[in-house]
Amino acid sequence: QPAFEWQAPGNAGAFRVSIYDSDFELVESSGTVQGRVWISRKPLPRGKIFNWTVSAIMDGTRVTAPRPPEPEARFRVASAEEARQMDAARKAAPASDLQIALAAARLGFRDEAREALRRLQAQNPGSPLAQQLLENFPAK
Repeated sequence: QPAFEWQAPGNAGAFRVSIYDSDFELVESSGTVQGRVWISRKPLPRGKIFNWTVSAIMDGTRVTAPRPPEPEARFRVASAEEARQMDAARKAAPASDLQIALAAARLGFRDEAREALRRLQAQNPGSPLAQQLLENFPAK
């Protein structure tokens, strides 16, 4: 069940998140969300690619992001095998944030890789390598 997070101007108060499959069919919609985070209520099929949008009413007009020419907000749900491999990496080296970050990056778990690199940098504040790994990790 993916979590969605976004930034918005201060005058946007209520949001709606929509998830679409690769055929642009609506898979799930959040309803009205007051915050800037929403967690899908249902699991999405593994190994599939989805797009998502967030909409808000601002100054009486519905604004949806992303919108052309911005790139689609695309994500893929990990396959069962990828999830199994990530679980195995977490169990094999629970105390090694570097190994967890490497496994997560290899498997495409970007948020988890970035978080493991943040922990690694916090545990080694004087390490230029830990800082460099975090700074050079791709944002998207």
